[in-house]
Amino acid sequence: MDLEPTLILTALFESEYHPSTAGEDAEELLETLYEIQDPNYQKVDPQETEDLVDMVMNRELARMEKKKALTQQTIVEEIVKEEAKKAHKPKSGKMDFSSLEKMESREEEGTAGFDK
Repeated sequence: MDLEPTLILTALFESEYHPSTAGEDAEELLETLYEIQDPNYQKVDPQETEDLVDMVMNRELARMEKKKALTQQTIVEEIVKEEAKKAHKPKSGKMDFSSLEKMESREEEGTAGFDK
């Protein structure tokens, strides 16, 4: 049977740490596990993590601002297009129903051209 590191660490963890103290020592245990997993691992300073989060948030806010500007411009362009479409529609006029009247009279006479 091969001994797996995770199995050994789990057994040691269960035997040495009580659940009430495990929460207090969790960060230290994670750092130890990271070092075991990767010998070149270096703990990240909380200030570095905060700086990284701030940088990412600033980039995301800048990206969202650019996206908003494009969206607003697109909305304005759509409104202008809709107004242009409305301007080309006729505002007055009449419809010619004479051909419809002719068809109705032919139907009544039975000469509409449809087979019965």
